Amino acid sequence: MPKSRIKALPRPHLKHLFFWRVENLGFFAALAFTDVFAIELVSREKLLVTRT
Repeated sequence: MPKSRIKALPRPHLKHLFFWRVENLGFFAALAFTDVFAIELVSREKLLVTRT
């Protein structure tokens, strides 16, 4: 039995799929942070307008 059959190596496309998910997660996290800061900014502006 060949040695490669005893201890199989991981498939090369698995690494590609992992990094694709990490890139997507980073992109969506950046969008979420932008949304949070935008909501915070708008709420502060509304608060300042109602006080004056």
